[in-house]
Amino acid sequence: MLKNKTIMILVLITMLIVFDYLVPSIDVSKRAIVVGIGLGEEKGRLLLSVQSLSRKKGETAEYQVNSVTCDELVDGIETLGLTLGGRLSLAHTLTIIVEDNATALSALDYLAKNNLVSDRTYILATTISAKDILSAKATGNESTSAVLRESQEIAKTRAGVPPCNVRKYLSDSAGVGRCVNLPAVTVKEGDFSITTCLSVKDGEPVFLMDEEGCLGVSLVEGRIFDAKTYVKDLDASVELVSSKLSFSMSDGAVKLQLKLSAKAFNSQGLEKDEQLAVEQHVVAAVTHAFNQGATHDCDVLHICQRVKAFYPEQWSTLPPQISLLPLQVEVRFV
Repeated sequence: MLKNKTIMILVLITMLIVFDYLVPSIDVSKRAIVVGIGLGEEKGRLLLSVQSLSRKKGETAEYQVNSVTCDELVDGIETLGLTLGGRLSLAHTLTIIVEDNATALSALDYLAKNNLVSDRTYILATTISAKDILSAKATGNESTSAVLRESQEIAKTRAGVPPCNVRKYLSDSAGVGRCVNLPAVTVKEGDFSITTCLSVKDGEPVFLMDEEGCLGVSLVEGRIFDAKTYVKDLDASVELVSSKLSFSMSDGAVKLQLKLSAKAFNSQGLEKDEQLAVEQHVVAAVTHAFNQGATHDCDVLHICQRVKAFYPEQWSTLPPQISLLPLQVEVRFV
C-alpha cells in the first residue's frame, strides 16, 4: 500500500514538472511591475500614466513614471509595455489616480470591471493632473503610490474622508443611485493633501464634497475609531471612539440613529453640555452631507440602497428626487 502511494506521488511530481515546462512563462525581470496608475485626459484622448518599479540585482528600488495618450486603455497598456521593455504587470497596483472627467472615469470603470487590478487597489480622484500626482516626490525611497496607499489604510479607521478601493467602487457604482465617493488628493508644498471627496454618479463627476460632508459620510458608514474632531460650540476637540448606524423608516421618513461613543481628551467621558454640543456637531455633519449630495441629486449616504434592502414594500413609494426624502438624524451615546 505504501509502495503504491509513493509511486502515485512520484507520478504527480513528474506531471507537475512536465506541465511547468509546457506552459509558457515570463521572467519577472521582463515584467514592468506597476505600483500606480494615473488616468487623465489630454486633447480629448485618454492620458495613461504608470508608476513602475525599476530595480536590478544589487540596486536600490527606483520608480519611474511613463505616459502615453491613447483612444483605448488596452492600447495604452500595450504601448507602455513596449516602452518599458516588458509586459505591464498591473496585479501589484497600489493606487489609481483618476481625474475628474468622463474620459478618465470611463477608463477606471474598464480597469475595475475587467479585473485588471486587485479589488484591494485604492482609488483616489484629483482635480489636477493625475500624472503630476504620480510624479510628485515621496519621502525616502517610497513610491508616491505606496505613500497614498498607506494614507488610505490609516483612513479606514479615522473620521474624515472615507477611502475607496476597487471592491467598494464596484459595489457602490452598481447599487441603487450608482453614487461613488472617491477621496480627492492634491499636492500642496510638496505634501499630499486629502480633505475632500469627488462624488461620481453614472461615471460622471458630480461635485466635490467638503470636509464636513466627508465627516458625515464616515459617521454613517461607521468608519470611526479614536478620531479627533473639532467642535465649534465647545471651542475644543473631542475624540470619537466609534459610530454605529441604526437605520429605520416610518411614514415615508428615513431615520438615521447613530450610536456614538465619544470622550474628551484626558477624560473618560463627556459632561451633559459636552454631549449636547457633540450631538449637534454630528447631526449637522450628517445632514450637511445629505443636503450637499441632494442638491446634485446624488445619494452620497446610500440611503436608497438601504430602503430597497430593508423596506422593499416602501421602495416604490420613494420620491423621484433624493432631496424630497424626509430625513431625521439622531445621536445616542453609548
